[in-house]
Amino acid sequence: MEDFLAGMFGTSISTERRLALFTVPERRARFFGDLESASKVASKLAESQNVYFGVGLIQGTPTGRGKQEDIAGIVALWADVDFAGDAHTGKALPADEVDFQRLLAELPLRPSVIVDSGHGRHLYWLLHEPWLFTDDSERTQAAHLAKAWHELVCTAAQRQGWSLENLGDLTRVLRLPNTVNRKHPGAPVPVQLMLADFDRRFSIDDFENYLPTEKPSS
Repeated sequence: MEDFLAGMFGTSISTERRLALFTVPERRARFFGDLESASKVASKLAESQNVYFGVGLIQGTPTGRGKQEDIAGIVALWADVDFAGDAHTGKALPADEVDFQRLLAELPLRPSVIVDSGHGRHLYWLLHEPWLFTDDSERTQAAHLAKAWHELVCTAAQRQGWSLENLGDLTRVLRLPNTVNRKHPGAPVPVQLMLADFDRRFSIDDFENYLPTEKPSS
């Protein structure tokens, strides 16, 4: 778990830019200035809770998980791909790994990291350097980019007949590998790291030529 977080966040975590952990069903946010403490607490919480981590680093002392203005920076772009099944009903979604590979083939850039979330996949495209915001305009720029990139993934899924939700907001929390997905009552499943190429990194410019021209969905 600590290795995963170190590969994702590197040395960008500090007392000024903290890692957020969020747990369900207790719906409590915790913030950490070092990865060792975060990993130890997350491992203990995973014995009874769904454990998520924030893709955006937190500044200040926010209420709950925080709002966009509480995000100090990001280290990656991301996408959340749900699979059809008992945990996600009533939507047209990829059914399995075969469908997921079809979706991957539609994307212009291969992700650096893929996590089996238990009932789907989480994808991350790591940046060469953490994008640490110097002002609100940078934060807004990052918010638009993250939303637009997730929209690209949603559009690729749409071409295959699937409907994904755009979860590209800067305050997004996603499941932490080496924890347990307890969404489906009575059938907990592990959250596992499937691919981790921490040397595969991108600049902001790498994404720009592929962004959808339409406004990202909210």
